[in-house]
Amino acid sequence: MKKRLFALALVLTMLLATMTAIGSAASGPEEYSLPLAETETVISFATEDNPQGTVSYTEYLPAWHEFTKRTGIKIEFQVIPSASYNENIQTRLAAGMNLPDLLKLPPDPMQYADSGMIVPMDELINQYAPNIVRLYEDRPEIKSGTTAPDGHIYYLAAVLNARAIVNYQAPVYRQDWLDKLGLQLDTIEDWYAYLTAVRDNDMNDNGDPDDEIPLSASSFSHLAIFAWSYGLMLDYSDTGAEYEYWQADEDGKVFCMWTDPRLKDWLTEMNKWYAEGLIDKDVIGNQPSDAYQAKVTNNMVGAASHFSMMTPQWTTNMSETFPDAYWEVAYPPKGPRGDRALLRERAVSSEIYAISKDCKDPALVMKMLDYIYANPEGQLLMGNFGIEGVTFEYVDGMPKFTELISGDPRGDGAAQWEFGINGTWPRILMPEIIQNRFFKFPQSANANDAAMNYQVASFPNIIPTKDENQALKNMLADITTYRQEMITKFVIGTEPLDNFDKYVSTINAMGIEELLQIKQTQYNRVTAQ
Repeated sequence: MKKRLFALALVLTMLLATMTAIGSAASGPEEYSLPLAETETVISFATEDNPQGTVSYTEYLPAWHEFTKRTGIKIEFQVIPSASYNENIQTRLAAGMNLPDLLKLPPDPMQYADSGMIVPMDELINQYAPNIVRLYEDRPEIKSGTTAPDGHIYYLAAVLNARAIVNYQAPVYRQDWLDKLGLQLDTIEDWYAYLTAVRDNDMNDNGDPDDEIPLSASSFSHLAIFAWSYGLMLDYSDTGAEYEYWQADEDGKVFCMWTDPRLKDWLTEMNKWYAEGLIDKDVIGNQPSDAYQAKVTNNMVGAASHFSMMTPQWTTNMSETFPDAYWEVAYPPKGPRGDRALLRERAVSSEIYAISKDCKDPALVMKMLDYIYANPEGQLLMGNFGIEGVTFEYVDGMPKFTELISGDPRGDGAAQWEFGINGTWPRILMPEIIQNRFFKFPQSANANDAAMNYQVASFPNIIPTKDENQALKNMLADITTYRQEMITKFVIGTEPLDNFDKYVSTINAMGIEELLQIKQTQYNRVTAQ
């Protein structure tokens, strides 16, 4: 049988790992072979339950059955709905008893390292995880992003940024409406003209000239994508996380984006759009996702801030009732100073996993993690394509989803979650799966081209020292509350922009300069690694 290129590459990669391990057995990790356990061994794992919602991990989904067949390990899932997971696991960590072998960590993970609730992983990696060692050599940003100031590694982070080549937060718009108006979208001024035209015309031809919504989003914070046209790479999530405040210039000097003078220019534009009825009033706060999506699919919305690869789904969902509707991904608009950028997803996500102090066999757990996280075979099974002959086949040397996954009317994402191919466990997305899922859609051309030409790195999420963490926590909570309130008021007009300098002075007085010094020290520490 003709060897498939992808399968051959997979075998060669695994063979290289074996040769490397054998050649450096004295100093490198021990090589392992499958099964990892001779008799079925249970490993307990606490994590958020399947976000798809139709099936629970406790039902032991098909990909996990295959995992057990290969490794000899049976996972005892201790699952909690995502909405209550952090509170629940924080309570368990505070009690410090009967912890699972492996767990998804809540925010502020270093407190659990300091209290001894989780164990250092670096020595375990060096002894039992040859594939993770090679991963860190090939992608040092993953290692540096999870290395604590004391030099230890306490957790593995999901690495999901392969999707950034095509699927990311972006401005998206109705191409058919833009064509109907005879307009273009290049600059921020072009966007203003397009949104105004959507407001002033009966674009959906229903006889009501006032029901169009020029620009919508599921959250007010998603308007941040237009700040990128002013040279400020604000995080569209705006969760209040400390890394969302900072940006480094070309010389490595860190500054606070939320007090930068350019922020006023962006706020001025957003205030104008809001005052003139160009922004959906329901974005203030977080409008329910179903209500937001209904506006889109009911032919009311002209543009949105959303993940780029939702555009094919929206187009498909509207096709029967509104056959001319076509959603497209826009290039980032050029700002008044020539700034044009997209925010690239961090290599190291905030989804992190650790081995607890109560783990019965840390060596076995580390081998398991190496297999599903960094072993090419395990990656293929547990975070990407699943089982050959069932969920994927090789076509022209590349893995392609079978009809079981690609033919699901809800989209292949839902099918992956239900089969157990994707989920809340340590995983690394392969570029091949992103290509497989999204490059079949015509909208991917613009999305990929824009990503390749305009994405810039996010400010890194840097693990703080204990003292740094305390200072950040003590001051940033109040700053965030005040800042978020004021930014909303500036946009909706309840606070005049003449008070912007007063806003900056207030934040400075709350300690932002001290935090800036901490972030500069951290940034220097990480970039020197």
